[in-house]
Amino acid sequence: MKKEETKFYEWIGSNIARARKNANLSQEELAKKLNRSRASIANIERGKQTPPLFVFWVIAKSLEINIQDILP
Repeated sequence: MKKEETKFYEWIGSNIARARKNANLSQEELAKKLNRSRASIANIERGKQTPPLFVFWVIAKSLEINIQDILP
C-alpha cells in the first residue's frame, strides 16, 4: 500500500475509534453490532484493514453518525 493510502486509512480508523469511544462502545460491542470480529474492528481502527466504502457507511450508521464524520 502506498504511503498516502496508508495514512488515509489510518486517519479514517482514528476517526472511527474516536466516534466509537464517544458512543461509549467497546470494540467488542461495535463488532457484535456489525457481525464482525473484535480483531476486524481493531484492524480497521489502526488502518490495517481497508474495507469497501459500504462498510464505513455501515459503521457510521451503527455509531449513529454521518459518514462524513469519519471520512475526509
